[in-house]
Amino acid sequence: MAPGRHIIDGLYRCLCPQLNSLLSSRSAVVQFHPRNLSTPASVRCLSITLPTPQSIDPVPELAPQTPPPEPQGPLPPAEDAGEVPSAPRIRMVNSQGPSWNKPINFDRKERPFIRHGRPALGGIEKVRDLAHRGAFPEVFDEATALVESGYEPDRELYAALVYACSNFPGCLMQDLAFELVGEMKGRGIQPNSEIYHHLLKLLATSPDYLKRTEVLKEMKNNWQMVSEDGWQWVIAGYLMGGNLELALGIIEERRGKGLVVHRSTYEHAIHRLCAVGEAEEALRITKTLNDEGFWRAPAKVVHNLLVVGTKQMHLDCTMWSWFQANDHQLFNPDDGICILTLNVAARHGSAKLATDVFRVLVNRKFEFEEHHFAALLETYLVAHDLPTAFSILNIMESANVPPKPNTTRIIVNKLTQNNSPREIEAAYEILLAQRKPKNSVHIAALNTIIAAFVRISDVKSAFNVYKEIPDFDLRPNLQTFDWLLRGAAKQGRKKFAMWVVTEMQEMGIKPRGETYESLVLVCAAQEVINDAFAYLEEMKNMGFKPSAGLYKALATRCWELRDWRFEEVIEEMEKKEYPALGIVEMLQQREAEERAAVEAQEAQTVVVAGEGEEGEEEKGPQKDPPEKVEEQFGHKPRW
Repeated sequence: MAPGRHIIDGLYRCLCPQLNSLLSSRSAVVQFHPRNLSTPASVRCLSITLPTPQSIDPVPELAPQTPPPEPQGPLPPAEDAGEVPSAPRIRMVNSQGPSWNKPINFDRKERPFIRHGRPALGGIEKVRDLAHRGAFPEVFDEATALVESGYEPDRELYAALVYACSNFPGCLMQDLAFELVGEMKGRGIQPNSEIYHHLLKLLATSPDYLKRTEVLKEMKNNWQMVSEDGWQWVIAGYLMGGNLELALGIIEERRGKGLVVHRSTYEHAIHRLCAVGEAEEALRITKTLNDEGFWRAPAKVVHNLLVVGTKQMHLDCTMWSWFQANDHQLFNPDDGICILTLNVAARHGSAKLATDVFRVLVNRKFEFEEHHFAALLETYLVAHDLPTAFSILNIMESANVPPKPNTTRIIVNKLTQNNSPREIEAAYEILLAQRKPKNSVHIAALNTIIAAFVRISDVKSAFNVYKEIPDFDLRPNLQTFDWLLRGAAKQGRKKFAMWVVTEMQEMGIKPRGETYESLVLVCAAQEVINDAFAYLEEMKNMGFKPSAGLYKALATRCWELRDWRFEEVIEEMEKKEYPALGIVEMLQQREAEERAAVEAQEAQTVVVAGEGEEGEEEKGPQKDPPEKVEEQFGHKPRW
């Protein structure tokens, strides 16, 4: 089979530099003219170049891609203008087979395999094309040139210009579009439906609802119907302007009539609802479309619902969007959304949601911190699941996140919200039931029971729980003794506080700042407060900083006892930049109120005594108390 014909173009010349040197030689480059296909081949092929070794090689050997060399030999002389060639000179590639003997035309403009571009447009067609492609400002320049050339502006030209304005991003061309429509009306040309729809498309990105209403009114007066796309633009414009109720009303009206509402319109409406925090309405629309089979909620819509649900603490919206995203693998929630979702679960007590959030975080090997478990604790407490809440304390310990007082504070708040000892005892019974498996109860759980009893001022019950700690195979920690000292300070039981300190020393537990503050408060509640100042000095020597509340309590106690160290406490507070002036004013005001109350009570006693004497004088002689008793009961009293 004879080899096919090689098309010699720019790419072929670049890949085969030897061809360039071949064509640059005098023997290979000839003058040629376009072929006349109506002439026989025997007449056309009058000038034949003898075959050379280079011309016989059909496929030149590939060479490195280097720039083509410049022609070394002079080009053949051009023919005179007056000389008419007898026949075009065409180079032939002569092969040993007859089918290879075909002329090759090197003129790019005359090659039949070149695809020429579309014909150049002119006039109104060019304006339309520029408007469709959104070419600015070329479309207006072309329209101006067209009018200057004598073209009379008509509806077609104005429609193209308004269409160009609607294709411009945003609504920056709104004023120009309406100026064109006004100019059009001034020339006596009435806008048609096409122009009105271009205006609606332009107003879809504009909050100007007055212009939109004006266009719709003109279309109604001119008996022109709004197309389906036109209504989508109207709804988008109302959504952009914040008229959500009007936009949703149009959507519901079209749904009721069975008319088309585009998918993008629903997505835009849900996005705007989520932007203003309407999580419930956005969820209703999305679930309705899901149930109708209109769509399976896209990832963008689900993400918007999840974000607005977590921000608004909306449980239904958060749960639905969370499980949609994870069950259908729409997207992978980031750590921030996971933490917000966990907070929603904690607020509403959704254990299912909180557990699934932890599953996602564990799968990505997330490093948990104390506040993550605090949210999980709150979830089970709101769900009234105390056994699971207590077991989470053990999970925290196994995750190298030991429970802190701030973590267990929510459990104490839950147990003491009704100030009922029975609820605390019921929680303690739960711990007794969990005591059977070894090391199934954390010391922090028992500390919450002790703290709850201390908060309701039941120090005796707190001490009884403390005595049963060894039965759980546990050892008291610093937090346990701090709660006991806090209860002693609350009731001013100094001997009990000293016993607690002795227990701490025997166990080798070192005190901290809160421990010293409790000791200072216990000693300050006594008649002699020397030990309070001694513990205060020891606390400062240990490197702990006394709090403003401690200084305030000492100053108040010194004021009550008229102790001379009151001024020293105030001066030390001022050195530490604590608000000392307010304490003095408060104590002075309290003393003034107490003095005023005493004076008012004494004055009331005097007034009552005076009224009694006046009444006896007005009524005349009265019977003695014994006589009154004798009349009522029939016998005389002993006194």
